[in-house]
Amino acid sequence: MLANQDVRHRVDAGKKVEQKIIEILNKAGLNLTNPTNSEDILNKVDAWADNGKTGVQIKFRETGNDLLFEVYDTFVGFNNPNNKLGRDLKGDAKLYAVLIKQKILMVEKKQAEEVIQEMLDEARCNGWSERNQSSQTLYYESNNHELQLKLQSDPADGRKKIVAYIPKEFFSNCKSYAA
Repeated sequence: MLANQDVRHRVDAGKKVEQKIIEILNKAGLNLTNPTNSEDILNKVDAWADNGKTGVQIKFRETGNDLLFEVYDTFVGFNNPNNKLGRDLKGDAKLYAVLIKQKILMVEKKQAEEVIQEMLDEARCNGWSERNQSSQTLYYESNNHELQLKLQSDPADGRKKIVAYIPKEFFSNCKSYAA
């Protein structure tokens, strides 16, 4: 599993899968183009759609069916200046594409960002729904779907981070492509 690998190996493997996803989406007619290295690193854009007007962030899941968003890469506590915002909430990407099993799902990132902010506010104001040895979880109902916000340890180095798990059915405009 890639989550347990060192960062360099994860990035290299991720880039290969990213290119395969771009190829599949291009065969489906999306005409994605690759970003420059600085656009990837600084703007967190993995591909461009609409002739370079719309940034796309690309991910893949090895397990699970929800769309996973890294909210905080490092989380020390609410309102702590040492928190580090996660890659999925930074940058210029407007679309989020994720390979889950044999499908590529594409959603507008803004809808995820809005509900993630609601979940963060709920956890900050009212606490977590469940706490155990390995994580703390907020169960959140929105659009008749259960979403989760988890404070958990990163499997690679143990740092605390916050991840949101959002089912594809939550998104009003989820597009699906065969992988």
